[in-house]
Amino acid sequence: MTAHASVILQAQPREKAGARTGARFAFQVHASLEKLLELHEAGHDYRALFDHFDDLTIMVGSGEPTGLRLYQIKGREPGPWKPGNLCVASGDAPRTTIGKMYHHTVAFGGQVEAAIFLTNAPFEFNLAAGGLSTPDHMAIAYPELAAKAKATFAKALEPDFPSPRTPDEGNIIHFERTRVPLHSYDTYMRGRLIELFSDLPGPAIAPLYRTLVADVTAKSNDTTVCATIDELYGRKGLCRGDVDNVLAAAQKHRNILDHWGSVEQELTAAGQALPARLRLQNTIATYLRNRSKRTPATTKLHAALKHAAATASCSLLSAATLIDAAALLAGQVDPDLKAAYDDLTWEAALLVEAFDAVNGQ
Repeated sequence: MTAHASVILQAQPREKAGARTGARFAFQVHASLEKLLELHEAGHDYRALFDHFDDLTIMVGSGEPTGLRLYQIKGREPGPWKPGNLCVASGDAPRTTIGKMYHHTVAFGGQVEAAIFLTNAPFEFNLAAGGLSTPDHMAIAYPELAAKAKATFAKALEPDFPSPRTPDEGNIIHFERTRVPLHSYDTYMRGRLIELFSDLPGPAIAPLYRTLVADVTAKSNDTTVCATIDELYGRKGLCRGDVDNVLAAAQKHRNILDHWGSVEQELTAAGQALPARLRLQNTIATYLRNRSKRTPATTKLHAALKHAAATASCSLLSAATLIDAAALLAGQVDPDLKAAYDDLTWEAALLVEAFDAVNGQ
């Protein structure tokens, strides 16, 4: 274990209160994921720890980290952040937001490259260059602040970290905005994934989004006390290689429409006329879209068919054709389920779920 990894394992994480939910926590998850995607796009090697020492900890280097960047993530509406907002004292030391950020230097010393306040809202800080910061200031380094703003932060730090402070807060404190909105963060993130990974098949984006968000959420909520650095990394973190693996799996994702030519050959051989095949193809597209959106009726049908497919996996894999596999799948489902759906939707769902089961989706 490297010296850096040893310090990381031994350092005390923040207090944990069990699993969290809600819009504010979801915003934190999406803002953390956006930061990972930003680093990934830039080609950086990294390892992230979620909701452990801070809302997000970025280790510079996934193997042997050379430094830490720690993020306090806060959503706010309406209005901007002013220096005083980060200096309100409450509870035990460190009693202020700026103090909690600086406190990381106590545990990690020179490993701390930056302690960053990350938010959706703009900052309204006096700047050394004159005037106030505007919504266009997406990142503000401490040295860019006017003496008045620095004095406000220094006064808030003084009770918990008397001067002279080493390191100087001006060397590590940063302020940054995320483009992730406080609301509609899911829509934003799906669009971001489409933008970054335009080579992925369209149907792969929704499951990619769900996988990444579920992973970050689970790791954020994991309160296990870890005995080894590998366990900590596994339970609380994701590295560049982990994200690469998720993306590789998404690139392999193919649905029934990607192989429609062979499916249509089966349908033609079974005597289905062109108009019927076209209607079925359109209905399959609708089913896939509704499954991705998790509409209630489609979700119920998908869950039942997926369970039935898992139960009869051996039989489905040995079926001679996809149509045969769909017929076998239909035989595994409660007949009453079919009554809730029209015949075309039922046929489309059977073919989709049989295809996924046979192809390991």
